[in-house]
Amino acid sequence: MGAFFDGIALHQIPPWHHVVTSDGCAADTLSNLELNMTLNGMFHACTYIFTALRLLLLGRRTRKPHGFW
Repeated sequence: MGAFFDGIALHQIPPWHHVVTSDGCAADTLSNLELNMTLNGMFHACTYIFTALRLLLLGRRTRKPHGFW
């Protein structure tokens, strides 16, 4: 949930926060901005994949007859 909040509230609404800006890759040139946007997209894609996998595992777990979830 934190990644969803980070992605929406800090990356998409005000586009001044990026994944690697604090690692010496400031978004002050076009190539650095493109790198930051690419890494932002990969971060969001991984977040959605992990969330979907977790929901799938949770759904499978709840269908077991006497499983504790």
